[in-house]
Amino acid sequence: MNWSGRLDPHLRRHEAVEAAFLDQFRRTGNFKYVLSAPIEKEDRTHFCIVYGTRSGHGLEAYRGVEYSALKSHEIVRAIAKKDRTERRTGQGVLLGPDVMLGSRILETQVADEREKAIAWLEQKILGGYVGNFKELWSVLLEKHVLRIADVKDLCVDLAMRKQIADTWSTQRKRKLQDSHIIRSPS
Repeated sequence: MNWSGRLDPHLRRHEAVEAAFLDQFRRTGNFKYVLSAPIEKEDRTHFCIVYGTRSGHGLEAYRGVEYSALKSHEIVRAIAKKDRTERRTGQGVLLGPDVMLGSRILETQVADEREKAIAWLEQKILGGYVGNFKELWSVLLEKHVLRIADVKDLCVDLAMRKQIADTWSTQRKRKLQDSHIIRSPS
């Protein structure tokens, strides 16, 4: 089989190889959702962890576990950095690793993913998208490193800016439920 012929010529080689693998993984496992979590080195992606599921619950659980793992990894990195600084200087650090680094890297990553998700949703809304919240969060969690809570916050923010209709406040809900409709405000 000519696998190199299946690579998308419009993508960079590593992205095309990953896309071809994910497509084959999805078809072979008959998965509804396939996610790829890149494990980054300083200058490139070292490898990717790939996850497939046939259930929205599996998608939700994976993103929750991924978020917790990234947060824990960030704390471990902050502690290691603090220890290296103390060994190098011979002085203790006044602030703990959680204060030094906090969750800025993860917060930045989530903010970047959120912006990408907003841009995607704005394009869909302009194209006449109408769907329930469950359909929306399923698509966004598969495409972006976000949790359902992040997608709810994103939708509430877009509704406050009048970019999507607020279909949930009329039911005295502050946040969306799976059945709430996402659509243009007009």
